[in-house]
Amino acid sequence: MLLFSKGRKLCEILLANDEHFVASEKSKTTEIFTALAELSKFETIKVVDKESATKRINQWRNQETYCEKLLIAAESFNLLHLALLVQIYDDFTKLSSELEVKNVKSWVISFMRSILKIGRKAEQRNRLGCDRLRRLFNEGITAAQLAQAGCRKCDFFVTKENYEIFLSQIPSLQTRRSITSSMSVERISEIIEPKQK
Repeated sequence: MLLFSKGRKLCEILLANDEHFVASEKSKTTEIFTALAELSKFETIKVVDKESATKRINQWRNQETYCEKLLIAAESFNLLHLALLVQIYDDFTKLSSELEVKNVKSWVISFMRSILKIGRKAEQRNRLGCDRLRRLFNEGITAAQLAQAGCRKCDFFVTKENYEIFLSQIPSLQTRRSITSSMSVERISEIIEPKQK
C-alpha cells in the first residue's frame, strides 16, 4: 500500500503543473546549500518567558522545513546516483563491442560484479533499479519529483507486482500533456471570458 500512496502522490505532483513542484537538479543543489546555511546560522533562542518560548517553538518549526528540503534534495541525488549506473552499463556495452566480446551481457555483468565486489543478486538488483528509473526519466519524470513523492532507492528494487502497483498510479507522458494542455486552455478561457462580458 505504501507504493500505491507514493504513486498517487507522484501523480498529483505530475498533474499539478505548478512551478512549486518542478525543480531542476541544479536548483536542488542550491536548495541543499541554502538549507545547510540556514540550519547552521540559527542562534538558539533562549527561553526566558512565554514570548521567547513561542519564538523558540517557531524557530524549531522553521528548522524542520529546512530539514525536509534537505531530505528531499538528498534523496533525489541518491536516485540520480542509481540512475548513473544506466550510463555505466551502456558504456560497458559499447566497450565490449570494441573489445569484440562474444557474450556482451555476461561480460558486462561479470565486469560490474568484479569491480564493485558484489554478488550476482546485488548486481541484478542494481540493474533492475536502473532500468526502472530510466523508464521513468524517459517519461519526463525527474528524480526531484520522485523524491517529493516520497520515493526511495529501495522502492525500485521491489517485486514486479509491487512495482506495478506504483506504476498503475502514474499517468503516461501523453496523458499528462493532454491534461495539462487542457488545463491551460481552461485557465486561458477563464481569464478571457470575464473581459469579454
